[in-house]
Amino acid sequence: MQNLDLGAWALLQFAKVPEFGKVKTRMQSQLSAAQCLSLHRRLLAHNIEQLAPLGFAEYQLWLGQEGSASRPEQLDGQITELINRYGLHPHWQCAGDLGARMGYAMQQQLPRFEGVILIGSDCPFVDRDLIAQVQRALRGGKEVVIAPAEDGGYVLLAMSQWAPELFINMPWSQPQLMAATAAALDKAGRRWCQLGLYADIDRPEDLPRLIALNLHRGLA
Repeated sequence: MQNLDLGAWALLQFAKVPEFGKVKTRMQSQLSAAQCLSLHRRLLAHNIEQLAPLGFAEYQLWLGQEGSASRPEQLDGQITELINRYGLHPHWQCAGDLGARMGYAMQQQLPRFEGVILIGSDCPFVDRDLIAQVQRALRGGKEVVIAPAEDGGYVLLAMSQWAPELFINMPWSQPQLMAATAAALDKAGRRWCQLGLYADIDRPEDLPRLIALNLHRGLA
C-alpha cells in the first residue's frame, strides 16, 4: 500500500444529482430507469466511501443537474447521509458544457492547493494507489496527470498548474477525447503523463465489472 500525504490537496468529485430517468441513460437497453438510478447512486456512494477518508485537505462534491438549477433539498437520503457522515459541503456546477463546468471548478480551486484532482462518478476503480501515483507525478514536476478510460475518454484529471486548453473545443463524451486532450497538451508544451487504463461503468457491456466490487446485486 502506497503512502499518501494529501494535506495540501483537493479532490473534486463530479456527479449528476440522482434523478429518475436522467442518469445512466445509456444503460436503459438492459436496465430499467429505477435500476439506472440505483446504479448511479451506488457508484457515487462507492467513490465517496473509498476516497473521502483518505485525508485530502478538501474532498469536494460538485453536483450538476440538467435542465434546472440544482438544489440541496433534491438530494436523496443515501447521498445526504454520506454528505453528513464525511462533513461535505456540496458545490454546484456552473452552466455550460462539461468543459466549462470542469474548467470553472479547477480554476476556482487551483490557487488554494498544491494539486487538484478531478474525477467523475462513473469509475469505481479510482483508489488510493492511483491517487498516490498522481501525487508522485505532480510532485515530480508534471503539470498535468491523466488516467485514461478504455472508451477513449479519461476517468481522472489532475493538475498543479492551470491548463485552459483542456476545457475548450474538446469532443466531450466521444471516443476521441483522450487523443484530443493529449494533442492539446503537447501543443501547449505541457509537462504531463498518463497513468494506466481504466473502465467507466456507463455501457451495458460494462456491468460485469461490478461483480468484483459487489455492486451488481439487483441490477441484472
